Amino acid sequence: MSSSKTKAYFSVTLLFGAVTTLVVILLVNKREGGHITGLEELDLRRPPLGTGDATPVDSETTVLGPASAEDASAADGHQHPKVPATSGCASVHQEYDVHPRRFTLALSYREQLTNGIKNVFSLSRIGREWGAHATIPYVINSMVIGVPRGNSSVPVDLFLDFDEINSDLQCSKYRLPEIVSFNHFLQYATRNITYIHIAWDGKQVDFNEESVIRCNDWATEHHGELQTQLGMINGLAKLAKEPGFQITSTCCIDKLKPIDPKVMIDNCGLLDHEKSTVVFDEWRAHTKKKHEYRVVIPSIPWNESPHPDNDAYPVTEAVIKNATAFKKSFAADNDFIAVHIRTVKMAIRLSLEDSKECIVQLFQVVDNLTASSHLSCFYFVDYGPYSVEPYEKKRARLVILQLEDVRHIAPTHYDPSKFNGLKNSAFVSLVEKHAMAHAKFLVLAGRGSLFQLELSQTFKEKSKDGHLQRVC
Repeated sequence: MSSSKTKAYFSVTLLFGAVTTLVVILLVNKREGGHITGLEELDLRRPPLGTGDATPVDSETTVLGPASAEDASAADGHQHPKVPATSGCASVHQEYDVHPRRFTLALSYREQLTNGIKNVFSLSRIGREWGAHATIPYVINSMVIGVPRGNSSVPVDLFLDFDEINSDLQCSKYRLPEIVSFNHFLQYATRNITYIHIAWDGKQVDFNEESVIRCNDWATEHHGELQTQLGMINGLAKLAKEPGFQITSTCCIDKLKPIDPKVMIDNCGLLDHEKSTVVFDEWRAHTKKKHEYRVVIPSIPWNESPHPDNDAYPVTEAVIKNATAFKKSFAADNDFIAVHIRTVKMAIRLSLEDSKECIVQLFQVVDNLTASSHLSCFYFVDYGPYSVEPYEKKRARLVILQLEDVRHIAPTHYDPSKFNGLKNSAFVSLVEKHAMAHAKFLVLAGRGSLFQLELSQTFKEKSKDGHLQRVC
């Protein structure tokens, strides 16, 4: 059977209290087998992702969708979507009673790509407790969000291969529900939302010794804010020609207390199929022990979902082709030494003097490697033309100046305009990471970075006989 494709482009200006502009271009391609192939792209002016030369690549993303016109009415509550076809996921959905119309997402995942995606996986693990699918997030530059906001939002499956993530990590390795596209969510989610607010300081809500409560009073006080957030989702539903949502209940979580998922499910009514769309205002992942930044859930270890400590996240062909072309631009087909300096972590963890000492140690390691291997060395840093400016940018810049002033070294940067790539800091960081992973020797400075953990995992996969060394 040959596939038939239809494309629809929408652009609209929406008013949510204060004027909020959302320019959304929705590209949908239908094909056989119960899937939709398409790219949710938010800026028509964005160049296509290239192969490293003038030839653009087809950068479609695969999302779940209706198998027929009859299934397209699933959102009215009378029909359900087909069981997802990703390898290994059907058995997970059966084992954990994952409902095909039960979803969970967060409006914000708080952090940049590596940490933010880890937070999405964490929410997916928590959502398994009530049989819910998480949704593929978006990025603005590299900050991860659950709902697209304006024409600078980019779907993460433009960078990360969620077909492979679902098959190899989510379902097979970690036994978690398939993560579905935001389009799929808009098509099939029940229209009643349970909104969950996390009180990070524990002072915004009177919990009266409880850890999770219904909080109608809080919802009344924040009615305008909730309606603005609901308006964002409903604006996108309207663009997709789907019914709107309504917030039917609100729960609050005391972040200062350990959370029992069963208590959260019972107190918030998360297993009620009529209230099965669960939206968190913000999700910063979870931990078993007390943590100032995470929700504490003692019964669920952090390593029961994909994590840079254990996994290299699969990327799309567009990232791989750009990384290959970029690597050839500075190293041709030769072996090389790659040095990655996490300047922001150094600026946070070390004094200026300690940072200088770290750079001295780094130079000593590199000098020994270049002397013994006779290979060229290339330096990469986290603070460049397309990176999000760190809040410690002055000290981060001082670290880079030491490279330039002491050794006259200019860091190597991927320039997407030269490779028909995407001018987005998340995309740029992934291309540079996969280019570095081709090195014969990889040297890391500035510890405490999940980006470097994932870089290490990617390097180990790509460079079977490579050598990895960490400095300060």
